[in-house]
Amino acid sequence: MSPIIIFVGAMISDPATNYSVSILLIIIAKAVYLFITTGSVSSACKQLLQIDEFKIEKKKENKVIGAVAGIVWPIAICIFLVAGLIYNQWAICWIVFPITGILFGGFSAVYTTLSNNKY
Repeated sequence: MSPIIIFVGAMISDPATNYSVSILLIIIAKAVYLFITTGSVSSACKQLLQIDEFKIEKKKENKVIGAVAGIVWPIAICIFLVAGLIYNQWAICWIVFPITGILFGGFSAVYTTLSNNKY
């Protein structure tokens, strides 16, 4: 809704356009403030109550997934740099990151599923 202010200001006059841009930025700043404060309060409540991603089981899963991520992503960066700098394959070596992301996402999903199924 905030861009409507610019169109209305442009219809009135040039100085009104300048004021309408200022009003637009103020509205956007207030919206960002509301998103941040609401999200922070919600996240803090979840952390205090230990629900959703803050459960003890989830913390253990996140440690394992974080440890694997700490190994996999630097290796992907090394492959990217070696392919680019040594073999001069800059045009194709960008594909390393989407492939790594897909494989890591698959690993995370499989690990989460297997760790939730307690036999």
